[in-house]
Amino acid sequence: MNVEQARFNMIEQQIRPWDVLDQSVLSLLAVVKREDFVPPAYRALAFVDTEVPLPGGQCMLAPKVEARLLQELDVHKHERVLEVGTGSGYMAALLAHKGQQVITMEIDAGLADFARSNLQRCGASRVGVRHADGSRGLPEEGPFDVILLSGSVPEVPPGLLAQLKVGGRLAAIVGQLPIMRATLFTRSSEHDFASVELFDTVAPRLVGFEDEAARRPGPRGSLRCPARDPAAGRARALGSRAGGAAAAAHGRQEHPAGADSRSARRAGPVAVHRLFLSSRGAKPASRRIPPAARLRVGL
Repeated sequence: MNVEQARFNMIEQQIRPWDVLDQSVLSLLAVVKREDFVPPAYRALAFVDTEVPLPGGQCMLAPKVEARLLQELDVHKHERVLEVGTGSGYMAALLAHKGQQVITMEIDAGLADFARSNLQRCGASRVGVRHADGSRGLPEEGPFDVILLSGSVPEVPPGLLAQLKVGGRLAAIVGQLPIMRATLFTRSSEHDFASVELFDTVAPRLVGFEDEAARRPGPRGSLRCPARDPAAGRARALGSRAGGAAAAAHGRQEHPAGADSRSARRAGPVAVHRLFLSSRGAKPASRRIPPAARLRVGL
């Protein structure tokens, strides 16, 4: 495989058409070597439009989803970032090139070691990997300018929103199968938050963020990926090269938010809820309110 040609094709045929137009993001994808973060058995899938299996049943998100989330977070050089769900460490490496400091949390000890090794090898000195439960964040080290949940959640816990600085952003894939949406939350004041739905997609659930009815004992704060074998992965890779059949086979319905995602963010619908935090824990009560309303959190 011609690695550089495959990387170019990934950027130009998968990522750019998915409304990732920020040149700093596109250039970064050419600099940070994605294949260095993929397990050797799945190296052939490094540039394919699919999730890549990782040790412990976890996975990397598809390249275009990673790139789009990175663009929408719009991380600046002075900002501190918290990531929940380290995976291979690839997203943390991208974030470290954009921000001042990245703390990434992974509950699976083996996966945390795998990510730490990958990050050290690529020279990502501004990333700290924490083997810890990421579902509660790091309130003792907050607030943060940016928080990324690298997987899907049924809803964003109020405790994580509370760890944003005013002006801070949190990105997550929110919802239930078959409908999930990447959503950007922005803290506009001490008690006010706005949320904008960016694009439709489907992603594996971050472990520890399941619905109460579906919660099972097990690790928390890592990304659970459906089991795959290399032969099946290669078959999906061929389908993806033929026009995205791999995504269709998994029932994904992924659609860009529009030709100009930043305009869509300004004018798009706002999902609004009222949330209250107390010493007893978070008690969310959700309701839909007309666009341009805001999310208020009692802290």
